[in-house]
Amino acid sequence: MPVPGYSDSLFSLRATLARFAVLLVMASVAQAQTQASCTFTMLDLPGPSTSINDFGTIVGGAGTKGYIRYAGGGVTYYSVPSASSTSFNDRNNNGVSVGTYLSPGSQLPKGFMLDGSTPTSVVPPGATQGTYIGRINKWSSIIGYYGTAQLHGFKRYSNGSFITLDFPGAASTTPTGQNDNGMVVGSVVGLKGSVAVNGFVYYKGQWATLNYPNAVITEPWGISNSGAIIGNAELFGMGAKVPFLYQNGTFKFISVPNAQANSTFVWGISSRQGIILGTVSLSTGGKSFIAKCN
Repeated sequence: MPVPGYSDSLFSLRATLARFAVLLVMASVAQAQTQASCTFTMLDLPGPSTSINDFGTIVGGAGTKGYIRYAGGGVTYYSVPSASSTSFNDRNNNGVSVGTYLSPGSQLPKGFMLDGSTPTSVVPPGATQGTYIGRINKWSSIIGYYGTAQLHGFKRYSNGSFITLDFPGAASTTPTGQNDNGMVVGSVVGLKGSVAVNGFVYYKGQWATLNYPNAVITEPWGISNSGAIIGNAELFGMGAKVPFLYQNGTFKFISVPNAQANSTFVWGISSRQGIILGTVSLSTGGKSFIAKCN
């Protein structure tokens, strides 16, 4: 499972219950493939970017440091004390950031939360093979996954308690997005013996798969408070990479003008405004972008 900034390690949504019930039904129905209507803004960022909040603040990793890039263009850098490498993975609208770091001599990532200047360790019990932190919402609930013999999803509440998020019957579960309402999205492998990578939606103990039409890999990466889900898919037998927006029961693909083939990926969506963050290769080189799509 690719993770920006950790490609060589093991680790590479107030919606109502009624709304979620509708989502469960829609998620299993094949949808027509149409193009999302988007407006794009290209950006030059210090390094790989992973999320954006409603104020336009973007976080990611640049070299061995995590960075915070503010909407006005200013950038600050941060390293966990004594870490050999640090990367931010998300920042909520309250200014609390989460990320992952490596200790010297180790390739097993550990999670942290930064509220102010002092980091707090976020490592679930039993995480023997590393921890990847995905998202933090406005309540400071954190989701991610950790390694043992397989990958397990988790949620850490603001009081410091953890619960496990493992899709029933799956070999590995990797939550990668959540919203302020507690809806979680991500992907699973080994579901009912399938070799495909399936997307999922989780809410209040209920699970549903969410798969792009004709895809062998579906990886949701973010979900807004209105239930818009973004992610990336790979079509069966074609190797074609498709960044998508799933909204109101319909999948739409995201197409950046003049993009190189199979080079567009989306990594995050802000909670309230639905601002999408992604990366693309153009004839002028690699770029990050923000987009508003419908």
